[in-house]
Amino acid sequence: MKKILNFICFLMIAALICVDSAYAISWVYKYDAALKKAKEENKIIMVDFYTNWCGWCKKLDKSTYKNKKILTLSKNFVCLKLDGSKNKNLVKKYKVKGYPSIYFIDPNEKIIKHISGYVPAKILMPVMNEVLKQNMVVERVNRKYREEKTKQPEQEPEKQSGFSLSGILYDEANPVAIINNDIVRVGDVIQGATVVKITQTTVVIKDKDQTITLTNQ
Repeated sequence: MKKILNFICFLMIAALICVDSAYAISWVYKYDAALKKAKEENKIIMVDFYTNWCGWCKKLDKSTYKNKKILTLSKNFVCLKLDGSKNKNLVKKYKVKGYPSIYFIDPNEKIIKHISGYVPAKILMPVMNEVLKQNMVVERVNRKYREEKTKQPEQEPEKQSGFSLSGILYDEANPVAIINNDIVRVGDVIQGATVVKITQTTVVIKDKDQTITLTNQ
């Protein structure tokens, strides 16, 4: 009888572990492995910097990361967990000031957005959606640029004062352009010049006292 009871307890514990795992984010624990996976799958990396002594980090794991909507969104990212006390070089690289800290970085290690401190699911959710939408816009720009380059390989992009405009993806709320093969938005600085305006056909940049208009032909 005792053996049967022990077996039943074992089954109950195993079932609880399986249920808990079903609602857990699939984390990667190695930085290089996360970068490789992000490049292969063309995904943004969501990095959770934590420490074992951080109480708010544990709360983040037990509440926010167990939210079903967060779990669903997480599948669109490469999710990376890094112990700050064991990855001090990366803490320094990304200028992590406290724990927990959540960073969203692209496969080229560029920071897209970061959040410091504990956040509930209702705060993290819109941030994840925003990052995903931004990544989709960037991918659309890259795809359009590649398609146009394939269709017209003999044409050189317009050049003015060292600036080359390859294409524009116009979204009234968030217009994007490719200048000198870099994706830029209004307010971005490229080679010392500031992007001041992006329309459906032109990009206006200010280089010191000179205003330059690039046309998407």
